[in-house]
Amino acid sequence: MATVSDLQPGDKVTLPGGQISGIFISRAPHPFYLNLELVAWRLSDGSISLDALDAEQEIGDIVQATGMQRGFHLWAALRGMDRP
Repeated sequence: MATVSDLQPGDKVTLPGGQISGIFISRAPHPFYLNLELVAWRLSDGSISLDALDAEQEIGDIVQATGMQRGFHLWAALRGMDRP
């Protein structure tokens, strides 16, 4: 199991339970809860998810993208043209 801090933009993540996966887009400090990060994903159902997570929270299994894959995954996630 990987944690939020292990993620790099463009990584594919299979969330616990294996029912849904997503492409990690970005994370930033949460504006109100200083101990959490705001995490953005494009989920396999096509939706965008914004979650408040602890940096050390386990989030599922990741497939780390290579340089070229990372760019394509991010482009596809942001454009919504491809689903993970």
